[in-house]
Amino acid sequence: MKSTLLISASLLLNLFSASAQNDPNLYGDWKSADNINYYFSDRSDDDVDFGNVTLKPLGYSDGCTCGSTVIMDFDWITQNGKVKFYNKVSETYMAVNTSCPEGTSEADRKLIKDACQQTSDKALADFKNGHELSMEMPYSINGNTLILGGKQFTSTSPKKAVEQTTVVDVVETKPAESLNGYHVKVLDDGSRYEGEWKDNMKNGQGTFTASDGEKYVGEWKDNYRHGQGTATSSDGSSYTGEYKMGSRDGYGTFVWATGDKYTGDWLNNTRHGTGTITWADDGSSYSGQWENDLMHGNGTYKWATGSSYTGQFQNNQMNGQGTYTSVTGEKTTGEFRDGKFVE
Repeated sequence: MKSTLLISASLLLNLFSASAQNDPNLYGDWKSADNINYYFSDRSDDDVDFGNVTLKPLGYSDGCTCGSTVIMDFDWITQNGKVKFYNKVSETYMAVNTSCPEGTSEADRKLIKDACQQTSDKALADFKNGHELSMEMPYSINGNTLILGGKQFTSTSPKKAVEQTTVVDVVETKPAESLNGYHVKVLDDGSRYEGEWKDNMKNGQGTFTASDGEKYVGEWKDNYRHGQGTATSSDGSSYTGEYKMGSRDGYGTFVWATGDKYTGDWLNNTRHGTGTITWADDGSSYSGQWENDLMHGNGTYKWATGSSYTGQFQNNQMNGQGTYTSVTGEKTTGEFRDGKFVE
């Protein structure tokens, strides 16, 4: 099959604006006489494509068409009368598609596809050669006319270009920059967060250091400590374990500055469930049930002398049925009230 290749390629660049100080008169669509189209965006949404380059379908005399789309990433800023581009060409990829009338043979379709691929590959190579990883172009704007890098462009969205005449107007109406990904930020109170963000909130893994020296390393959800983490206070106390929406909640270990240590269940920052505490000053311990930060339920208390009590507790005291074992091994079983055996 013989066909005449009619090349009509047009480039459309969508450039992501990374700075609120960019010249607002650049925002919008600009088109040159040779069908190069620039779109300067004032959006700061991480989900949008930073750059987009499109080659329009290449026509064939037999009715077949071929098209390709090149996706590239860009950032841009305006500085000192120049537009500075940051072009991540390593993140460029291209999709090629062909379309032929019904009845076209497979061999002819393959011929068209191969020709389309070769043409698209060359167009992409030429584009990359003309756009380094970073470059600057001088620009000037007069009404709906843009001179960029010596080439003239006409605005295809004149209403938007005319309305955006001052930086103040754009700053007042533009959405606040959204933090996403890994960032380091010093907050207004002097505290510092280094880690993952999503939609301007701490989400994922991160390290928070308060102005008073408190430090937390662990998981976050919507600005709350949530998941596994370790917090260390300025007084030397620490907690390692589970958090839920900012509170110690789940299983964890708290060590006081005195050396006392509790390992067990937590609920809303209180010892609640089952856990063991050991007092550092004499080595005595309690292992059992807790309620609202108090020994409450069934448990075992061991004194440093070697004696012990196993039974029921209420409000941090032996209350209910239990067994006291002395240092010599003598056992007393019965009812205890307010920490004393009831004879």
